[in-house]
Amino acid sequence: MDIADECKKFGPIEKIVIPRPDMVSGYSGPCVGKVFVKFMYIIHAKKARLGLAGRVYNKRTVTASFYP
Repeated sequence: MDIADECKKFGPIEKIVIPRPDMVSGYSGPCVGKVFVKFMYIIHAKKARLGLAGRVYNKRTVTASFYP
């Protein structure tokens, strides 16, 4: 998984969630297209936010922010 590999460079990861469209109805909720990464420590999350923001993957620019 490319996302996990990139994020692991910044520190230990507790959880990664990648929302997908519903397989039956095809409905895409508001979180589809986003990736949620939970780091074990806040310092690593801060480093990842600074290190990943602005990068381009598949012609899409990464916008990194904290989520409550």
